[in-house]
Amino acid sequence: MKASLLDDATRAQLAVRAQQLTAEARPAWGRMGVVAMLNHLNLSFQSASGELRLQRALIGRLFGAVAKRVFVRGDAAFMKNGPTDPQLLQEEGGFEPALAELLARLDRFAQPGGIGEHPHAFFGALTREEWGWLMAKHVDHHLRQFGV
Repeated sequence: MKASLLDDATRAQLAVRAQQLTAEARPAWGRMGVVAMLNHLNLSFQSASGELRLQRALIGRLFGAVAKRVFVRGDAAFMKNGPTDPQLLQEEGGFEPALAELLARLDRFAQPGGIGEHPHAFFGALTREEWGWLMAKHVDHHLRQFGV
């Protein structure tokens, strides 16, 4: 069975891992610092809920459906040093507020309104279950990036 953020145990396990992050944490790969990574995840949750409406990328319109079968429905892991949508990058802010926001968003994800009904900027239309799989995989990817 795939891990999903719709599962209470998965959300709790990811929250415990996130709480092991420190402001001094350094990535094993990539260019994002820990605050930028937390902001990136928070923006991703805003996109999932519909609070933040991202423009569909042309490459997503062309290849999103194929990639969805591999990365969302399939078991493929996200690539290290893979491209990041510039709409989901934000460097500024403090570590503690960004971490607190991530923990709150993890809690709210499975609640009513936690997942919107709009397309993902790259993958296109996603079901509630697909959002759960995708976001669990995404959070895990970035926590592994920082060694937790």
